[in-house]
Amino acid sequence: MASEIKFSSLNGRGLHSADKRKDVFDYLKVRGSHIYCLQDVHWDSNMIATISTEWGGDGFIAPGTNNSRGVAIFFNDNFNVTVTRIHCNSNGNLIAVAFQTCQYEVTLVVLYGPNTDTPAFFNEVQNIIEDFNTPHCIVVGDWNVALDTDMDSLNYLHTNNPKSRQVVHKLMKNLDLFDVWRVFHPITKRFTWRQKNPLKQSRLDYFLVSSGLLNTVTTATITPGYRSDHSLINSSFRLGQMVTGKGFWKFNNSLLEDEAYQKIVKNVIDETITEYACLPYNIDKLLSIPRNMVDFNINDQLFLKLFL
Repeated sequence: MASEIKFSSLNGRGLHSADKRKDVFDYLKVRGSHIYCLQDVHWDSNMIATISTEWGGDGFIAPGTNNSRGVAIFFNDNFNVTVTRIHCNSNGNLIAVAFQTCQYEVTLVVLYGPNTDTPAFFNEVQNIIEDFNTPHCIVVGDWNVALDTDMDSLNYLHTNNPKSRQVVHKLMKNLDLFDVWRVFHPITKRFTWRQKNPLKQSRLDYFLVSSGLLNTVTTATITPGYRSDHSLINSSFRLGQMVTGKGFWKFNNSLLEDEAYQKIVKNVIDETITEYACLPYNIDKLLSIPRNMVDFNINDQLFLKLFL
């Protein structure tokens, strides 16, 4: 039987104040989500016990300071989940948990991207996900990066954090992640952050989901936030009982940029040409021709035999 699991994410814009914190917690709980992801909460390590008591359920916090950073993951009391691993970075802008639910193993990363152009942070995100090495992955938060400057920003004179944006796109390619909002709304312009004077808007908050989970996503919405200049973003997943089959092999796209791996592939191509090229051809002459000028065909079975 399938289970609907709803995620909500919000940049809290500072939840150090007890009054504001209570208001925002009440606002979130009315949403009825199973997992809540918060960024820029302004909680230091001395507040963790207090926050956990106030929330009243399970959760994990990567503390920042009392006036900057800090991210958190909270679970609804009625959500059946087993957490198997936790990682918090020292700056308080990233927390990762591996959890199991409905026979799915998922890495959930909640992040608060740097305001400055800091691509190294997003390289760290990829390293953590690869180290957790679960079959599925969800990355969510305030990235401080617009994925598409035309569709996801308004009234910007210059591209915000261009180097970080490039690395985020690389991360998406390497880890096979998809922007679920854009999948569900391919031509819609909606923003999650706004500045009134001068007017600027951008979609800085989003879910990236691994390809294996993409067909389980049922909704991706942006709704008004509360006591924040950011909107609340939501995504729901329908996770049913998985049927175990033969499995499949998935290529690690990042290997395409590894020079050692490129050399291996080129050597295999040369060996394949030598062994399987038609006899009328002069092999020595064929190998002397630049590769980009040589076309040859190989059936799928032989190709996989060479690499597996």
